[in-house]
Parts: sequence; C-alpha cells; structure tokens
Amino acid sequence: MKKAWISVLLAGAALSCGGGDFDPQNVVSGVRVLSSRADRPYAKPGDTVQVDLLVADGRADKRVPLQVAWIPFVCTNPEADLYYACFAQLLGGSTGGGGTGGFDLSKVPFGIDISKQLPQGTSYSVTIPKDIVKARPGQSDPYGLVMLFNIACAGKIVLVEPDPSAGAAAVPIQCVDDSGKQVPPSDYVFGYTRVYAYDERTNANPVLDGLTFDGKPVDFTAGITVDRCTANKPEDCPSHKLGVSVPASSQEVNAGQVDEYGNPLNEIVWTALYADAGRFDEDVRLLYDARTGKAPNSEATYRPGARSGSIWVVVKDNRGGSTWKQVPVTVR
Repeated sequence: MKKAWISVLLAGAALSCGGGDFDPQNVVSGVRVLSSRADRPYAKPGDTVQVDLLVADGRADKRVPLQVAWIPFVCTNPEADLYYACFAQLLGGSTGGGGTGGFDLSKVPFGIDISKQLPQGTSYSVTIPKDIVKARPGQSDPYGLVMLFNIACAGKIVLVEPDPSAGAAAVPIQCVDDSGKQVPPSDYVFGYTRVYAYDERTNANPVLDGLTFDGKPVDFTAGITVDRCTANKPEDCPSHKLGVSVPASSQEVNAGQVDEYGNPLNEIVWTALYADAGRFDEDVRLLYDARTGKAPNSEATYRPGARSGSIWVVVKDNRGGSTWKQVPVTVR
C-alpha cells in the first residue's frame, strides 16, 4: 500500500501558494488555502462527500475581493493518480479514467471571465461513482480516486490555452487582473483535493477538542490576548506555548501498514500552525507517532507581533483526515 499512502499525504495540496517569498510557511501574508477536508476521508462507492476548504486572506490590500470557486468537474481515477492527468479531461481530451461533472470547458473561449459560472464558496459536494474502485498494480487493496479542483482568486478566473512548452502539468485555469495579466502568487491559489474510495476501509477526521495557551484552556470564540511586540526581529518577541489537544481515539489503525515485525501501524497525526498576527517558531508539531503513540512534547512556540489577527490550528492524519480551528488573537 505504499503508493496510495504517499498519495494521501498530498490531499489538498495547493499548486500555487501565496505569501511572501521570505516568510516562514506558517506566516499568512497573502491568499492561502491552508487545508481541505472531506467529511468522509475514505469514502465508499455511491457516497455523497462534502469537501470543505480552510481559506485565509492575509493580504494587506483587500480592495479586490477574494472569491473561492470550484471547478464543477470530477476527475476519476486519473492516470498514475496524477492531478495533472486530469487537465486533458478538463479541456475535453482523455487521459484514461474518465471524468464527470457537467461543465464543458472545451466550449469556453480562452481568456473569458468564468467566475460567475463556477460554484462559489468554501464547500462542495460530490457523489462518488459506484464503479470507481479498481485493482491497482502492486497494491494489496483496490481503491478509487476522485480529484476536485478549486481556486481562491483575488481577480477574475479565466481558462488559458495550454502552453506545450510547459508540459502536462501546466495549469489551464488562471486568476487575472482587469488587464488580463496573471495576478501575483500572493493573490491566488489553484488547488486540488483527493478523495479516496474503498469497499471496506474507513477513515474518520481527527478531533480537535481543545487548546491551551501558556497552560490555560483557550475559548475558541474569545481567543487569546497577548501584549504587543514591536521588536525588529520576530525571534526577539516574548514566547508563549500553544498546546493542541487531540484524543487518542483520533489515531486509528492504518490498515495495510505494518512494521518490520508484521505489527500493524497506526496513523501519524500532526498539527500544522498558521498566523497572520505574529508567528510560530515551528510549522508543524507531531501529535501521535505511528509506532509509539502520543508525542511526549507537542507544544508549539508562538510569538506575537504588533497587531491583532488570527491563528489557525490544523490537525491532520496521514490518510487524508483533517480538521481545524481559527482562533482570534487580540493584541493589547
């Protein structure tokens, strides 16, 4: 099962990401899709699955509104499980594996704003085809794969003519400004979500049941309050410890994965941390190890800045499960 396991790690990965070139990954300074979540990370054929996006807009200038849209095209079982193998299907070609969805981009002129034709919002539902599960060479369990594409765009969404010199991975959809020029990477994300389907295997999203800040419980609505820091270097700001509470029941057995002695392995569960006010010293912290269980020290170090904003705490497992909380940060 090694191939499918590695693929799950890429679920929800963005093909382009915003933010300053020199900022740490956890600093939100542009348009970001921080995570995606299927309500059934491992679906069954015929299930209707809802996919949600966690979108953050860290732009300083928000005069151009941000829109989040879905490409109403469902790519099923693309060749070699590659996201870009869906693009030929999307444009009316074929990559073997087929796609459905009811949006025929082959009839849409290049360069025309299609924003209003696309489903808007951070949620989208899809029905998994009943015949999606297929045997795979070298894989112990048959499975199916659905790819869903989305875009967060501070501009207009257009279809672009494929550039043969860019290869098969060239993205056929862009976010452009009023002049038709592609907006900078800080202003858009084109991304995808993988949803796997099995006849028998199941997977639930992890549960984030609490946070602590300097050892005290955090009210998700009220958030946290910190003193302002105006130091020239972020590392000179005072540090605070953020703890993430995930129950042991969120770490499920990773079916098909065993250690060198044949013992079953559990999921890996970790937290990814983001902020548009201040920053974290770490991008991720391990919560549960596949072999040893709960990590002994999973607290993250947070350093406030000069303004109020938000932090985002995302909890993931290595089979595509995800959940999150957005917490307000008040600087006094």
